[in-house]
Amino acid sequence: EAEAVMEMFAGRLEARVIHVDASDAFLGHLAGVTDPEQKRKIIGREFVEVFQREAAKRAGNEAAAAAQALARQAAAKPVSKPIVKPEHKQWKKQLQQTEARMQQLNTERESLEAQLSHSATPAQLADWGKQLKAVHAELAELEETWLTLSSQLEEAAA
Repeated sequence: EAEAVMEMFAGRLEARVIHVDASDAFLGHLAGVTDPEQKRKIIGREFVEVFQREAAKRAGNEAAAAAQALARQAAAKPVSKPIVKPEHKQWKKQLQQTEARMQQLNTERESLEAQLSHSATPAQLADWGKQLKAVHAELAELEETWLTLSSQLEEAAA
């Protein structure tokens, strides 16, 4: 399947596409999981993490955000007519806001993780740990929101 996708985008459409084989990571996270909904959530979360990591390797945060947008467009099913219903516009706006907040939280997470690697007082470490826990919790909630909104938009486009 990967070869067919690369042929379509890079070959036929002459798009600049970078292939990343993250199958081991995906399969490792899916090992032993039988619930289809849980699998969908794991795949969505892992896709976002791998994509962000790979995009960050190749460029700064602005380029990573642009690359994410391109990947979502590429992954979306072609739609024969534009989606113009008000709730679809609202879902798209919510999706964009969710993605922006996720990016902010990932930056905050990276900063907190960097702080934790330096020597500090026990009180500072405890505070940073609490902040990091809150960031992880909010990211988990936003990932659920992102998956829900993406599914709603995909179903509406079908």
